Amino acid sequence: MLSINRIQEHLVDFFDISCSCVREFSVVTDTPSFVFEARNSKFFLKIFSFARKEETHFEDDYLCFLNSIEFLRGRVPSVEKVFSREGFVFVVYHFIIAEPLKPVNLTGNLLAEIAKLHANIHDASSLFMTLRKRVRTNLFDISCVGDLKRNGKIEEGIYKYMENFSKDILPKRVFLPKTMIHEDLSCENILLKGNVPIFVDFGESHLGYRVSDIAILITELFVNESIINFEGIKDYIRCYNQYASKKLNSSERETLAFAVLKRALFMLNYCMESHRDFPAVIYRNWTLRVRNIWEHLSVISLICTTS
Repeated sequence: MLSINRIQEHLVDFFDISCSCVREFSVVTDTPSFVFEARNSKFFLKIFSFARKEETHFEDDYLCFLNSIEFLRGRVPSVEKVFSREGFVFVVYHFIIAEPLKPVNLTGNLLAEIAKLHANIHDASSLFMTLRKRVRTNLFDISCVGDLKRNGKIEEGIYKYMENFSKDILPKRVFLPKTMIHEDLSCENILLKGNVPIFVDFGESHLGYRVSDIAILITELFVNESIINFEGIKDYIRCYNQYASKKLNSSERETLAFAVLKRALFMLNYCMESHRDFPAVIYRNWTLRVRNIWEHLSVISLICTTS
């Protein structure tokens, strides 16, 4: 395990702060956690080891508890920096006050900043790409699609497409890069502090395929019940490739449209299973989103493979 002195040195290197402002924070987990102050703000540091399989999530029960305390104070924990060093992943959270993103706010510059942040988070955990670790993902699990078909919520053609694609992509999965992914980048989890985008709520984060993370963001930001922002999808992929250390490869591009439809189907099934907790308007919204994506899937696929 890294010594406190080494941790402080890394924070100085990557965060440009004084070692004297770091103080150990008592936790009940085996994963080291620290609270430190810099520039009159409070930060929280979590360190994850590559050697431990169970440490594929960014957050644990303790951090969730800490989050709940901060939410009561009107503040949210956002990721300030993520970096790898000596076989560990450092995740620095900053407790901030910010506003949720609204699709109408998606200008060209803001879109580029979101793509840059997304690519940087993926790149920071690029060491995972070289490790043979098990990926916890439901990207190619189409059981929820079968449930929707049995309940008469989707047409046969959608089920057949999902089933055939998940089988055809099997030999190519080895070419899908693995990173630490957010898994829930909706407008509610992308905050704006001024004109600066910030990702929050990493409770679902895990080791997975980055193409799945990108597809979730595309589905949440550029697709609604009646309109698909094709130019937005194209611009986002272009910006992501511009900032990522490794551009999306051909297998990822082929998978992206499938993953977009899968996200919508997953959310529709989730709403159906949790119908008592979701207003009818949300269920209807995802039903229309699925139909919209399915009707324009060939266009989405063309954009994903050529942008």
